[in-house]
Order: sequence, then structure tokens, then C-alpha cells
Amino acid sequence: MLPVNEETRELELRDYLRVLSRRRWTVVATVVLVVGAALTASLLQTPVYRATAEVLLQPRTTESIFDPSVVQNLTGGRQAPTEIRVVNSDPVRTIVRESLDSAPGVSVRNPTDTDFLLISATSTDPERAALVANTYAAAYVEHRRRVAVSDLEKAAQDLVEAIAAIDEQLAGAPAPDPDDPTAVQFAGQTPESLQQQRDFFSNRLDQIRLAIRQKTGGAQLQTPADVPTTPFAPTPRRNGILALAVGLLLGVGLAFLRDYLDDTVKNKEDVERAVPGLPVLGLIPSIPGWRDQSRTVLVTASDPKSPGAEAYRALRTSVQFLGVERNLRILQVTSSSKSEGKSTTVANLGVALAQAGQRVVIVDCDLRRPRIHHFFGQRNDVGLTSVLIGEAELNDAIVAIPEVPNLALLPSGPRPPNPSELLAGHRVPELLRSMAELGMVLIDSPPSLPVTDAVVLSRHVDGVLLLATGDVTSMKEIRRSAEVLEQVAAPVLGLVLNGISSDEVYGYSYRYRYAYAYEQDDGADERERSELRSPT
Repeated sequence: MLPVNEETRELELRDYLRVLSRRRWTVVATVVLVVGAALTASLLQTPVYRATAEVLLQPRTTESIFDPSVVQNLTGGRQAPTEIRVVNSDPVRTIVRESLDSAPGVSVRNPTDTDFLLISATSTDPERAALVANTYAAAYVEHRRRVAVSDLEKAAQDLVEAIAAIDEQLAGAPAPDPDDPTAVQFAGQTPESLQQQRDFFSNRLDQIRLAIRQKTGGAQLQTPADVPTTPFAPTPRRNGILALAVGLLLGVGLAFLRDYLDDTVKNKEDVERAVPGLPVLGLIPSIPGWRDQSRTVLVTASDPKSPGAEAYRALRTSVQFLGVERNLRILQVTSSSKSEGKSTTVANLGVALAQAGQRVVIVDCDLRRPRIHHFFGQRNDVGLTSVLIGEAELNDAIVAIPEVPNLALLPSGPRPPNPSELLAGHRVPELLRSMAELGMVLIDSPPSLPVTDAVVLSRHVDGVLLLATGDVTSMKEIRRSAEVLEQVAAPVLGLVLNGISSDEVYGYSYRYRYAYAYEQDDGADERERSELRSPT
């Protein structure tokens, strides 16, 4: 396995951050929905109050009725867990039912390292919650008292039987019954010893009878439950914080899931993975504020210092370099499907080439959805179709663009009923070669997958630019478009990725330096032009 260096890890982290940035609205929407749902549920929920009563446990011990020095701990270290179950046992619930006519459920807990039982009851009525908690606490104390009294009464009964057996021995009773252990244990003792034991047992009996009247049962109500003034549930603040954490985790998960399932290209790496053999010649950022796609924007003319205009100039440079290696007089621009910015790219690339001093003729060969004429404010009643069917001459159909020197336009003309057949005619290559004598020809053609128009035209051009749009064109579509053009041996020069974020094209610091340098260069150029105009 190849070692993973620091640069690789940095790139992976950058990819994760890019996904989160691209899907940030998914994260935000998920957080808002989860937090909103939690807060709404909390506000709509009926308030629930909780009251708690504290009961102090006293270790349950018992002394031997015959030998007070023998003391046995009846509960030991398991006292608290056992007593918690006793609180919810049937005898305690029976006592509660006698008081309340019902036995609502309660929760019981034992704080660590204490001898307290905390009996809590919840209800939508705060007074009812306090009543239930106090009733359970009193019922538990009463149950413990009853159990303790029962144990003492049994001990008193044993003492009474022992005293009766001693009295029989002192009265000279016959030999005791072997099956009576109480009587047998006093057999054979002297009258003095028997009298001493009888006196002791009699004192013990008096003590136990006194304890029966005073016994508390080993538990007492330490702190009664007060009527709560604030609800125990819901807790909007806590629920909101938990919902925020859950929403963030869920939102991040959904963001990565959406990005994993999304097959659209988003950056240069995606395009290169889709079509490995073709270079990416241009990265065109989306134009800020352009939301209405029906409105045409010629950014190279209206805002020449913008990142978008610079991106088209970079594409122009790539095309010019390709023209050095081959005779590139007719260039076609197509895409996989509609609404991917073909006409926008052709119009702005044409203006950028014309601004560089190159003569350019833009030809609108999209006879189904012509749009190029809108970019330059021209009419479309006469154009390519008019020339092809002989209704107009080429020189009459071509329109010069006065706002952009060196640029001319051949609109599509009236829409024909058979665009594919018209473009496949023998006059099209002749017409294109004729226009190539006037300057470089840029062809705006229909998309390559829905119709065959672009494939038909590709046989008569010197190069084809395949356009893709970020978050619109899928990798499957652009891969299929490249395969279709390859099948007809179309001269595909490379790809142009359109409509991506500016961060994918330039870093922020680079844009800042470029804008600053651009303004400085404008001033330097003006000074240089002034120096050239000044006499030496």
C-alpha cells in the first residue's frame, strides 16, 4: 500500500470542506427543520410537573429474643436496591390505592452513598404530582412499620411460649414433649436457673411490647414533596440544543449522501474523470446576480474587469494556442443537453476574440432554439436559413456589430421544418468555408444528445468545444456526448466547464491581487500611451 503523505491528507480534507460548502444549504435546511420541529413539539406539549419526596432509610436489624448480644443485619449492603422494589410492590400500591383510589406509577432512585430514597411522581397537575409522591412515601413508611410490627409480635409470641414452658417446669410438670423445642430446652435445669430465665424473658417481653407501640419501621419521611412551580417537561432550551446537534449530524450526513448520489460535474476534476482523454480548456464562473436565464448577459463587453470576462479571455488564449498547432478557422461549440450556456459562451468568446484584434463571424446554427441575436440586439428575420434556401445572399445576411469592432453575426433566420436535413445539405460546408475567408467562424450548435444537428455540423468544422455546466451536466451525459462525437471522428479539442463557483476558478487572494494589478496596469498603460503621444 502506498504511503499517504501530508499533501494527500490535505487534499482529502479540502474535498470534504468543498462538499460541505457546496451543500451548505442542505445542512442549513436540515438544522432548521429539526430544530423547528423540536421547538414546535416542545411548545405544543402539555407541561408536565414533577414532585419528589425524600425518605430516610434506617438499617433493619433484629436482636435474638433469647440473647440480646446477638444482632443480625437483615438488609446489609443490598438495602437500597431492595427497598426501591418495595416502593413499587403490590402491598405499597394497595395502601396508595386506598388513599387515592388509584396507584399511579412513580420513579424511585437512591443517590450514591446515601441512605435516602427519592420518590418522584409526574403529572400535568402540579398539586397532583406532590400528592402522589407524598402518598407513596407515606405508604412505604407505613408498610415498613407494619412489617416491623409483625416481626415484633412474632417475637413477643415466642417469649410468651417460653415463659409458659418455664412456668410448667417450675410447677413440676411431667417430662416435656420431645416435639416441643421450647419446652425441651428448659428441661433438667434447677429452679433458680429457671426463675432467672423467666425474669429475663419477662423483661424482654415488656421491652418488645413497648417497641411495638413505638416502632417506626426503619424508615421516615425526611422531606415531603412540595408543589412544583416550574414544569419538568418540556424543556425547549435543552430540546433545541439537542435538536441542533442532531440536525448538524443529520445535515452533514445528508450533504455527503446527496453529493455521493449527485452525478453532475462540479469542478475540473469531475470533468477530467468523466472524459480522461480531453483537456479542460476553460473554467467559466457563474455570473453574480444573473438569475433570469432568459435574459442575455454579455459580460466581456458590459464588465470587462470581472472574473467572468477574464475567464472568457483565458478560454480565448487556449483557443489561440490551439490555432498555432492547426488551421483553426471554424470552431463549433456544443453541449450535452439544452440550457447549458452554449450561446452565452459563443457570444462572449466571440467578443473576447474580436477585442484581441481577430476578425470573427458568429454563426447561429441552432435552428431550433436560436438565441445569439438577442445578445447583440439584432433581428432574426434574415439569416442562415435564408441563405441556405436561396432567399438572401451571404453578404446581405451577415450583420456587423458596431459596438464590437471585428465582430460580425449571421443569425439563424426563420425556423425551418427540417433543421437536421437542412444542415446536412451540401451548401453548409461551402457556406462555412466562404465565411472562414472573412475571419474565424464560431458556430453555436444545438446539443449533441437530443438531436443530430451538432453531429452533422461537426464533420465540417476544424474543432469542437464540448461544453458542460456545473451542477447541471451529469458525468454520464458528458461521457456519452464525447462518445457520440468520437464515433463520427469529430475534431473535439477539449471541454469547457461553465457555471461553476468563482472559488473553483480563482482563489480569493488571487482575485484580489488580479483586480488590484488590473487597475494598476490600466494606469500604467494610460501613462505609457501618454508618453507615446508626447513629443520626444
